[in-house]
Amino acid sequence: MNFENLILNLAEKVFEGDFIIGKYNPIPESKLVVLKQNSSKWWIQIPTPKEMGITGNRKRLPTDLTVYLADEPSKYDKKSFLAACRLGLKTIYDNDILQKRGLPLFELKPTVKSISLKVIEKIESIKNKKGIHGDYIRVLEKEIIPQLGNLYLQDLRLKEITEFFKNKQYSSSTTITVARTVFDKIFNYAELNNLILTRDRPSLSKLEIEVDQKTEYVSFIDDDIEIILKNMQSFINNTDNKIAKENRELFRFYTSFLKTTGIRAGKEATGILWKDIYNSKSGSDRVVVKIAKGKIAKSKGRTRNIRIDKETIENLMKLLLFQTGFNSQVEKTFNKFSIDAPVSYGGVGLKHNELVKFIKMLKLDNKPIFARKIQKKVSINGKINDQFVIPIFGDCFKQLKPFLGEQLSDDDLVLYSYRHYFITDKLINGMEPLNIALYCGTSVEMIEKHYSKVKAERASEFVIKDLDLDTYKLL
Repeated sequence: MNFENLILNLAEKVFEGDFIIGKYNPIPESKLVVLKQNSSKWWIQIPTPKEMGITGNRKRLPTDLTVYLADEPSKYDKKSFLAACRLGLKTIYDNDILQKRGLPLFELKPTVKSISLKVIEKIESIKNKKGIHGDYIRVLEKEIIPQLGNLYLQDLRLKEITEFFKNKQYSSSTTITVARTVFDKIFNYAELNNLILTRDRPSLSKLEIEVDQKTEYVSFIDDDIEIILKNMQSFINNTDNKIAKENRELFRFYTSFLKTTGIRAGKEATGILWKDIYNSKSGSDRVVVKIAKGKIAKSKGRTRNIRIDKETIENLMKLLLFQTGFNSQVEKTFNKFSIDAPVSYGGVGLKHNELVKFIKMLKLDNKPIFARKIQKKVSINGKINDQFVIPIFGDCFKQLKPFLGEQLSDDDLVLYSYRHYFITDKLINGMEPLNIALYCGTSVEMIEKHYSKVKAERASEFVIKDLDLDTYKLL
């Protein structure tokens, strides 16, 4: 006997029994209740988990089936009542299928929220998470669930996704890519679990999203840099949460690294591993960083290698000391503190040309340079591996801005503004756009198109500082 006949037979059995229309009598085999409820439509009630807090642990739903009013059940009453029974049983059957696919039992249809929570669960189960995984979770928890969570998945179409992007201001193409990828993950999960058909999946390639140019090219000025440096330690100390404090310590090193290298905030910076730092073949005093993640690497499948200056090297030395510290074995390898050792710890000095040597000695290998020093040991196929966690530095910057009040020069400053500061600083100091483009992994055309205005604004700072304002009094 097929499913349709089973439902029909059960409904006939109920109708012919002592089931009284309008009373809360359950159908034993299905736990279904069908109600007239002083309405011209039939209603059905289906069981729900106690955690939902619904009275009687039942969810009541209207149907489109008409109640034919009569003192005694007529053939019309029977027909519509049996149809309501059939609909209720089918609803419970569908719920059972959804439960087997890992979705909440009480949902008649999967919502964007329920699928998003499953995607988050899947991401959190990844053994060796990267910084980008934290970005995916942030977009799901902070953006998609609050704005679209109550939508049924089948109602999430290109129109709704387009509106989602229109209501946000994206300061870089990277943040757009992250959000677009998250939507892909939602539909991937739904399709793999037979919740949607491939033909019903929205084509995200049709989305037209533009970066907010106003925030894309807002640059720090020198005063901003000084204000941040001056207040950074206070910002770090302004929390009692151990993890938050450690994140802010790393944030200090991270922002300094962005400022002195011009590397893009996000995957390009957080994707750097300690093994990606090495000495140049032209001399051990030249330190090189390999950039293998981010915008250019993803689109063109290539890496970029850049030399770093002494300020950057010293920042990385201090970062290493913060993450690991010296042990007795390491101490024996390095010279006692001397005047030419810019970084010291416990009376031991570390010189610029010893950075790579130090990294190799600590056997850091695949550890991201901006990962938290607290590591969790996880077992994968019987092998013990470190699980590295990279803070969401964008959140740190969002916390820093209100902490500084109105001291910064522009409300639209973002972490990407460090890159703009680096590029405009090099332009003002006479570096050729071609050299800047090669170093920063961009094009001369992009620099000329977007940085001429910023360069003029930055240059005006120096002019104003050099002027004797008393000589130029307004008449």
